[in-house]
Amino acid sequence: MSREALLVIAERIKDDDVFKNKRGPSQMNPTHQLMVLLDYLGTAVSGANNPKQRAYFHVGNGSVNNSRKRARDAVIHSLGKDFYHWPDENERKNISNCYKMEFNLPNCVGVMDGTLFPLAFQPETEDAADYHGRKFQWSLTCLVVSDQKRRIRWYITGYPGSAHDNRMLRRSPLKVRKEEYFTVYQYIIGDTAFDPSENVVPAYKANPNKAEPDDPDERLLNKVISKPRVSSEHVNGMWKGRFPWLRLIPNRVRDKKSLTEVMKYIHCTVILHNFLIEFGDQHIKSWESEEDRLSDIAEPANDPTDDMPGEEHMLYRGVPAGAPKVWRRATVREYLREHHATFELERNARQDDSSDDEGEDLSAVATEFENYFSRLNNN
Repeated sequence: MSREALLVIAERIKDDDVFKNKRGPSQMNPTHQLMVLLDYLGTAVSGANNPKQRAYFHVGNGSVNNSRKRARDAVIHSLGKDFYHWPDENERKNISNCYKMEFNLPNCVGVMDGTLFPLAFQPETEDAADYHGRKFQWSLTCLVVSDQKRRIRWYITGYPGSAHDNRMLRRSPLKVRKEEYFTVYQYIIGDTAFDPSENVVPAYKANPNKAEPDDPDERLLNKVISKPRVSSEHVNGMWKGRFPWLRLIPNRVRDKKSLTEVMKYIHCTVILHNFLIEFGDQHIKSWESEEDRLSDIAEPANDPTDDMPGEEHMLYRGVPAGAPKVWRRATVREYLREHHATFELERNARQDDSSDDEGEDLSAVATEFENYFSRLNNN
């Protein structure tokens, strides 16, 4: 995080009530407390434990933990509503236009993926065995929905590491109260871990002993959604890269209260992650891939139904009563089968035109330099 970003955050949170004592000695400057929090979240494992932070920031025993919690809560109170919320109908329309323009995925409003947060210590709870995940000794599971700018628009965590992504989705508000998150035709994409439904279009599973499905239309859908799905992996990489605390959470989970404390820190990192993206703070390029162009997509202003082929209108209808749960995915698959070849040709033509324009610009620059040096020689 840059110094400029830190000062902006400090300005936003400085008047929060958590920094105002009703009695007793006055607190440290809010900016100082924010720095204690960021040092804690920006250090992996035990690199920012209480003794080290006390020595580094010259604060007393007990003040370190209190400073972290105050700054964390102030970030949640002061920045949460602005930098963590589900997009409204107009914003979802802009997001879906971006996915349509770049990947030919009409009505897609996000990408869903799961990730794990390793725990440094075995949970001291009756269900400790459930925290034993498939990749780490002890961990928490998190389900994330991100947009084309790599912002985290929705997430759920707190489940033990053994919890399956699809199980978390089934019990989440995103599924239980889907009408609050989607119109009748909008959906998010994901990997094969998720079941297809009215608002979820996952990739098709490959047949046993094969890398891809046999059906060519199913392979096409998998290929098309694989490109925007790469962005969700980059979101997790950027998120954990900025806040290494997430790579191995040093807090002990003993009961519901201690787990809630961990989840508050996670929520704080989500808000800060989104803020830094909006602020334009730099991040390490190794977290990205050259094929990931989502953040560079301009937001088109046109209505997605303008000049739309007749076959595409079915994508803007609700799922018919009694239709199977795979109806939405099948509709997207049929649309891609009919229109994706044309989309690829048009996109390649646009890229060729762009390359020609760049070539013309370079030629003009070269000509200008030649004229400049010619005048110098004549003089």
